[in-house]
Amino acid sequence: MVTRTPKKEAMCCVTLGYQSFLMSADDGMRLVKVMQNAIECQETYRDGPAFVIKQNQPDIEMKLVRPAQIIRDTANERLAIGDG
Repeated sequence: MVTRTPKKEAMCCVTLGYQSFLMSADDGMRLVKVMQNAIECQETYRDGPAFVIKQNQPDIEMKLVRPAQIIRDTANERLAIGDG
């Protein structure tokens, strides 16, 4: 069953590449700030562990989310943000 869960703090959705993450707007701003200076790399094991720099900046997007837009999937409790 899906129910709407209002949140008291400002929330956002940060998309990194093809994955999206719901978090507080403050955390989202910090993540975007950190990632704006990141460079994509790929781990390889040719002659032991090494990292190849790809020279691409990551695709990152942040959208503010209204409380009414947050839907909690009650069948999957891992989606509960802020539940202690």
